[in-house]
Amino acid sequence: MKKAILSLFALTTAWAVGAQGVSIKTKDDGRFLYGNSIHFEAGGHGLVYSLNYERNIINTRHFKTSMQVGLSLYPGALDLVSNVWIPYSINQLFSLNQHHIETGIGLVLTQSANGFAEGRGINKYFNTYYSAKIGYRYQKPNGRMTYKVLFTPLWEKIYNYTEFHPLGAFSIGYNF
Repeated sequence: MKKAILSLFALTTAWAVGAQGVSIKTKDDGRFLYGNSIHFEAGGHGLVYSLNYERNIINTRHFKTSMQVGLSLYPGALDLVSNVWIPYSINQLFSLNQHHIETGIGLVLTQSANGFAEGRGINKYFNTYYSAKIGYRYQKPNGRMTYKVLFTPLWEKIYNYTEFHPLGAFSIGYNF
């Protein structure tokens, strides 16, 4: 019986010490409490929309680095729009409490498919765009919601010249 009570005491103490660690972590020291987010982006690197996952890799008071991957699908798209857009980026945030300047660079991979070509099946075309971003991000360090307004240009290398596509985005996300 003594061992059971001692074990229960040890578990309770360990839980209390762990809970103290959580309360220290939630202090407003400028670091993000939640390391993951999922957000919906209107416009931007998904062209019309994209659903994105973001993971913080470096999380300090004034500087944060994250990796992001997204997906945008356009089934039955017109010839001018690829069927699948997959934006990847690495982002740097310069933070002052809940206000952040967000910059980033990345790639957008696209895949297009157009009909059947003389009985040989669907033709698939792949393309890569170079991407960048700069904008404003509102996110409280302990908050669950993220809001962004971004300038998100794309560059496409076509043979011997580069085509520039200026785009913008608005994003709303949930942190977990």
